Amino acid sequence: MYKLLFLFFLSLLSVFSGCNHKQNSLAGNWILNIKLQKQILPVMIKLTEKKDSISGVLQNGAESIALKGQRQKDHFIIDIGENYGKIQGDIISEDTISGEWIRSHLKDYIVPFEAIRSSKKNLFSHYENIENPLNVAGKWRVDFDDDNSAVALFEQKGSRVQGSIITNTGDYRFLDGFIEKDELSLYGFDGGFAFIVKLTFKGDLFKGNLFWGKSTQRKLKGVKDDLATLKNPLEMVGFQKDKKINFQLKSLKGESVSLLNKRFKNKVKVIQIFGSWCPNCIDETKYFINWRKNNPEKLNNVAFLAVAFEYFDTKKRAIKELQKLKNKLDWDYPLLLGDFKGTDKITGIFPIEKVMAFPTTLFLSKDNKLKKVHTGFSGQATGVFFKKFQDEFESILLELETL
Repeated sequence: MYKLLFLFFLSLLSVFSGCNHKQNSLAGNWILNIKLQKQILPVMIKLTEKKDSISGVLQNGAESIALKGQRQKDHFIIDIGENYGKIQGDIISEDTISGEWIRSHLKDYIVPFEAIRSSKKNLFSHYENIENPLNVAGKWRVDFDDDNSAVALFEQKGSRVQGSIITNTGDYRFLDGFIEKDELSLYGFDGGFAFIVKLTFKGDLFKGNLFWGKSTQRKLKGVKDDLATLKNPLEMVGFQKDKKINFQLKSLKGESVSLLNKRFKNKVKVIQIFGSWCPNCIDETKYFINWRKNNPEKLNNVAFLAVAFEYFDTKKRAIKELQKLKNKLDWDYPLLLGDFKGTDKITGIFPIEKVMAFPTTLFLSKDNKLKKVHTGFSGQATGVFFKKFQDEFESILLELETL
């Protein structure tokens, strides 16, 4: 009898303890260890919670990327910045998460990760207090195994290294990492793209590997060279100079837009060949949006326009995703859809020989004549190359305004 009562009492405790189960909190700092090509890519995120809503920041080197998501019990889904990236997973315990990084615009692009709660505020800042006789700071001429060239820019404090690798058509964004003995490990992750760089140094030379996403791997070697440079982005693509341009495309709301519209009349035009899947395109757009905000007095003379070339199965999906991106960026100039299944139509719309990179930016005079074509974009992570783009941009506008 007493044994039966005791067992009944235990069962009641079990029921009540189950009813009072408290959800583990996601709030705090987490280190995600993304399993990429038999490598580990560490990523730090900082999360806050309000009821079932999640917000936070992904810290990628010198940039902070907004996070926004939802949780349902112990499961969560979080969108990353403006890219087609998200993380989803399950809270295993108070200090552990198991999940996946997903590029949502690509089929079956799913990469696993494990995460642990961390007391750190920054992944690599503690390396600044660790001295290392190896000094990698400065400019390096880089050659990839496919004969393409690039420039690496590194800054170093203690054993911590930050910087980027810049190609003729774009850059590998913000990289951050550390030196141990003669080996440099660098990492970059923005939700859309993931990079791991492993380099071994010997004097003023290095060699190593760059791991990119799920499957791409490139060998590279470099030599210290303060004079290392890239091709002139204004001379990489042939085009019909002074060719008058006009086209008629639809805005995201279905309105017909032409360069003959009143809003473009007697203005210099800056036209982006754009893709929402392209992080350098988004970086360039952010720069243009900020330039417009900082130079309102010049908008009577300069007009901006972007033409998007996407990779979606349907036009409806392309428009939906572009509108979502436009809202996230607070985009304040026209965005048109050039194509939703590829990029084949570009040279049919614009009088250029080919497109070597996204973005490609066209500069038109007030009477709609094509004057200059700029290939690629060296973003905010590229130091002197970004400064050079800014100077060239201002110079081109000034030249065209005075024609």
